[in-house]
Amino acid sequence: MEDNSVLHLTGSVIKPALVSAVGKWYAETHIPMLMEFEPLREVRLCRRLYDKAEYPNYVVMYKFDNPGAFQAYESSPELAAAHKDRLQQWQGSDFDVKWRVQYGVIQSWKK
Repeated sequence: MEDNSVLHLTGSVIKPALVSAVGKWYAETHIPMLMEFEPLREVRLCRRLYDKAEYPNYVVMYKFDNPGAFQAYESSPELAAAHKDRLQQWQGSDFDVKWRVQYGVIQSWKK
């Protein structure tokens, strides 16, 4: 069976003093807001393990069934509300989304 899913990844750089607060906000506010968008199938919140400042503190992986679902997400009211909340909560702080990128899944393996 062909996998047509899309992974949307974001990388954020966060001042060390804010890492705990931002992690809590992601888990308790931001991601639940986005999960209200029905075609969003899975979200994985990842925190950098080692002190490698050249890499983002957080990477968030969002999974959609297909490119159309991702395109609908980009213009969804859920994303607009979550983006507005992020700006209200963190604008002017040392929390910067450095990149957003999408990948089409070619194949996957599970044990």
